Amino acid sequence: MGSLVRYVVVQNGVVSRYAMGGGAAMGVDYNFAIGPAAVLRWLSALDDDYDGDDGWAHDWACRDALLIDADRRRLLFYTGLSPFDCGETYAYRAALLDGYSRTWPGWAIEWAYEGTGDLVAALGEDRSVVREADPFITELFPHGRGEPGGPVGYVVSVADETGCRAYALDAFSEQPWRLGPDLLTVLPAEEPVTACRTMPLAGLHLDTRARRAGLWSIEALRGLSEWWPQRWPGWELEFRADDPSHQLARAENLTFPPVDLDLALRKLAYRVERYWPVEESLRKRGIDVDEWYEWYPSIRANLDARVTPAEVNAAVAAILDGRQPYEF
Repeated sequence: MGSLVRYVVVQNGVVSRYAMGGGAAMGVDYNFAIGPAAVLRWLSALDDDYDGDDGWAHDWACRDALLIDADRRRLLFYTGLSPFDCGETYAYRAALLDGYSRTWPGWAIEWAYEGTGDLVAALGEDRSVVREADPFITELFPHGRGEPGGPVGYVVSVADETGCRAYALDAFSEQPWRLGPDLLTVLPAEEPVTACRTMPLAGLHLDTRARRAGLWSIEALRGLSEWWPQRWPGWELEFRADDPSHQLARAENLTFPPVDLDLALRKLAYRVERYWPVEESLRKRGIDVDEWYEWYPSIRANLDARVTPAEVNAAVAAILDGRQPYEF
C-alpha cells in the first residue's frame, strides 16, 4: 500500500473520513494553516473519490493524518512534511504548532506522537487496528546511506563506565530504537560526534549501567510504548515528547544547532499566501482556473471552498504575528 494522507472530521456527532494519495502531504502545512472555517468547507467539498471507508491503513502506510474534532474544538495531527531541506523539519513542525495556535483560536492544537494510533484512540477505537505485525528492524541502513554532510536523522548517545559518546545517523537511517539492544553493538562502527550539523528528528540516550533509555522525537512512534518491553527487555523507557534538553544534559559535550522558529513561520506564511488555491488570486496571476478545475480533481474541493483573499491575508497575518514576510 502506498503512502496515504488521512483526514477525519467530527462534526455534530458525525464522523467523516477521507483518504488521499501521498502527494497530498505536500499541502498539509498550508491547507490547514488557513484555519477551521475554511478547512471544514474544503473537506466537506471533497467528493466521493476521497471518501475513506471505516477501515484504517496501518501506521507505516499513513505518512500524515489529521483529526478535526469540531465538536470539541480539537486538532490532533502529525505529518512527516518538510517542504524545504529536511534539516529544517524540527523548526518547521514547531512553526506549524505555533502558527496554528493563532489561526485556530480557541482550539486545542495537539501533536499525535503515536501517529495514526492517537487518532484511532481519540475516536474510541483500538490502536491495534493500525499496528503492523513486526515493527522491528535488523539493520540501520537497509536502503543505503545519504551523501556525507547531509541532514541528521537521529542522534544516539550512550553513557557507560568509560563516559558518554554520541553518534549522528543520517536521514536515511531507520529509527534506531527499533533495532533493540543490538544497537549498542552497531554504533561503535560510527564516528562519534560532539555537534550535530542539523537539528535531528529524534534523539535516544542510553544509560547502559542503569539500563535506562530516554527518547524524544517529532516522528510518529507507531506503538513504541507497546512493543518496547519486548524489544528492550529489562530497559526502562522515558519519553520526553519533542524536548531534547534531557539528552543534551546527559551528553554534556553534545550540541544541536539553534532552531530558527521565526524563519520557519515566515516560510509557512509564504506558502499559505502562495499556494492556497483562491480563485480570485489565481485569475489575477493569469492562471486558467477553469482548466485547473477540469484537470486537477484534487484542487476542486479547495476552489469549491470559496476561500477569499481576505481569509488568506488574515491567516498570513496571524502566522507572521508581526514578523516581516518571507521572500526568496
